[in-house]
Amino acid sequence: MVEDLRRNIAKKEKIGISIFYSSKIDINQRLSNILWGIEEEEIPYILTPKNETDASILGYEASKESKLGVGIGIGENEITLYQEKLEKDKPLFRYNIDSDEDILRAVGTNGARLIKGNPFIIPEMTGGR
Repeated sequence: MVEDLRRNIAKKEKIGISIFYSSKIDINQRLSNILWGIEEEEIPYILTPKNETDASILGYEASKESKLGVGIGIGENEITLYQEKLEKDKPLFRYNIDSDEDILRAVGTNGARLIKGNPFIIPEMTGGR
């Protein structure tokens, strides 16, 4: 009985914003700003390394896998934010991976706000570059 209960708990799917990132990059202090933006809005996330390097593919697939319908892709050169109904070549937001920390944080914040139905932060208005 206890073993059946453990199996059922292990089978439960995680709910949150899916973040797929290229296994060729390191989620360093600067890129952690994306995660902090999500946490500030009190939405959970699931961080998953993938062999893919294209942020559009990563973000698109992450949004399809997310139970909340929102995904972020972190590739070698870009970061993308998708909602599950968007086409693969049309992310909601797309930024260079070398963008300033305010922009990276806004990507995470906007992913969470998309779920909550709150207005987006436009990074250029926050002093980002």
